[in-house]
Amino acid sequence: MKIGKNVGFALINPDYILPEAIEIGDNSAFGLQATLLTHEFTQDSQRFGKIKIGKNVLIGAFSTIRGGVKIGDNSTVAMCSFVNKDIPPNELWGGVPAKRIKKLR
Repeated sequence: MKIGKNVGFALINPDYILPEAIEIGDNSAFGLQATLLTHEFTQDSQRFGKIKIGKNVLIGAFSTIRGGVKIGDNSTVAMCSFVNKDIPPNELWGGVPAKRIKKLR
């Protein structure tokens, strides 16, 4: 994993198969049991993808970030969310699957 400065974790679950595909920007924070998945296996396929989390990002507790996703600077993911697509900078997203809730200042 590539981890920036002043990053806070509360017992997160980073992917143990491909942790080098995770990049986290400065001043980001993760709530309890946030999960970062860089791989997926099913009975007949496998998928790998990088996760890039920008600066000043907050990932809420119990959220899951799927491989291949980029989260822009200054964005927030609400707790218990499943992020399966890119989040632009300065936005609040939440839900399963995560959707844009509002623009942040």
